[in-house]
Amino acid sequence: MLERIRMRLKGVSRFSPEMKRFLKLPEVIRFVPSEVSNPGLLESAYRILWKKRHVYSLEIWKGEEEQYFAFSDKREGLQELLLRLSAVHPSPRMEISQIPLPEKECFVSAGFLRFEGTPYLLKSLADFSHDPLVLVMAAAQENTFIQFLFRPEKTVVERLSGESPVYRLRVAVAVFSDDWRRAVSSCDAVLRSFTVLSSPSCELIPVIPKIPDSGVVLKNILKRRFIPIKDSFRVTAEELAAMAHFPGDGSDSRHRRQGIEDIS
Repeated sequence: MLERIRMRLKGVSRFSPEMKRFLKLPEVIRFVPSEVSNPGLLESAYRILWKKRHVYSLEIWKGEEEQYFAFSDKREGLQELLLRLSAVHPSPRMEISQIPLPEKECFVSAGFLRFEGTPYLLKSLADFSHDPLVLVMAAAQENTFIQFLFRPEKTVVERLSGESPVYRLRVAVAVFSDDWRRAVSSCDAVLRSFTVLSSPSCELIPVIPKIPDSGVVLKNILKRRFIPIKDSFRVTAEELAAMAHFPGDGSDSRHRRQGIEDIS
């Protein structure tokens, strides 16, 4: 009984294969990038997608290997997203798939990032000599699901380089494990690894809520919908590119600048 109370206080839920069948999960596109990438196209790709007004999601599953997925709420949105991703990763392999969630009963800990501070001052790819997601993936243990859910907002902000379109973004993480303590610690570690993108003016804060618990958070993650509990925040196209991409993008600032020039 005491163990169950401790688990509840940490927001942990039980996960079972029946939960997958009950949710009727939508199909996603598994995206297998080529070895060559053009990370400089990311920011420009998000500027173009902003005009389309769809909900998009890039997702990472870390199991025995890393797998990457793409989703949109509309067929035309998915086609546009895949087109832009194919510019960043020429000649990818794509196939209809589903997220490979566990096939046996286990525990799940799920959370998201909360933003505090002055908006639109998170770090961008230009602030790094390496891909910030490399640190995130290093923190992730096996059976970790990372989701970047984003949609255009009807606003732009002024930057030194001109106007930048604004998105609403949710960064969510779910970790599955036979040990509920390990699930919680791993989920917290992955969320905290994103704080490398914080700046002196704003910060990203890890949140693993108790109410709603991880089961409810996971259902909203898998249904690809935003919920009104401050689980998302606004970012510019530059900030979105720094977070929402597949690991390995953005390691060379010279390639970033060249890619922006090529697509404009």
